[in-house]
Amino acid sequence: MKLQNSLSLLCILLLISCGDQIKNQSFQSSGNSPFILTEQPNLTIKISEQKWQTGNCEAEGKPCFEITVNYPQFQGSNDEILKRVNRSIQEQVLQSISDYNFSEDDENKQQDLDQIVEAIFLDFNQTFQDATMQVANHWTIELTGEQISETENTITVVLSEYSYMGGAHPNSYQTYLNFNKKTGDIIQLKDLITEEETVLEVAEKRFREVYDVAPNRPLTEAGLFENQLTLPENFAITQEGLLFFYNTYEIAPYAAGRYQFTIPRQQLPVTK
Repeated sequence: MKLQNSLSLLCILLLISCGDQIKNQSFQSSGNSPFILTEQPNLTIKISEQKWQTGNCEAEGKPCFEITVNYPQFQGSNDEILKRVNRSIQEQVLQSISDYNFSEDDENKQQDLDQIVEAIFLDFNQTFQDATMQVANHWTIELTGEQISETENTITVVLSEYSYMGGAHPNSYQTYLNFNKKTGDIIQLKDLITEEETVLEVAEKRFREVYDVAPNRPLTEAGLFENQLTLPENFAITQEGLLFFYNTYEIAPYAAGRYQFTIPRQQLPVTK
């Protein structure tokens, strides 16, 4: 079956940033309220928001660490299926924040956001025990879940991360979650394609068109690590076709930034 006959999804890619501060607390979580309710056809979208802070965030140059997390949770007629979608989103949020807990091991893996944040803050406060220490910038982690749109068969969620934890520059990362609306299962790229080599050939051609790379020019000369594209870790199904998204460092150095391009439906090979 052609992808153009089987896929119909509108994916929202706008990024949301949060800058609210929690004052007069050495450690505080705002919990899961308030909720922002957004009406979509057949769905109610509830945005779960949580914020934490440690350190002296009111004084410039003093150690401060703020973490903000918000992500969508869904309610609708297919309650059990949406619960499965919600659990998958929650699990990805936990994994994303847990990745910043560098002292964590598999045996002591935390299963609660408050516990994960507390462990991250513990390391931070141990590093900056001296209250007179100066830092160039306050540390921050922001994770924002996108508002979604739905079609008859699919739901897509985008989780966008921004972090600064010292070092030369901040970092960002995006995770795309495509859901089968009828089952609540996450759709993997391998679920859609049967001919990986053919898809990669089409993807490279599209990459060269979008980023103005001549057909015979090696991709390494255009700034990539390798002369051949790989399938991305993240993708989105859109009304236009298939969006390939490559995070920073995935196929090129930090200075090159992120790459994204859409393979139009009419250019896609046969899919499952």
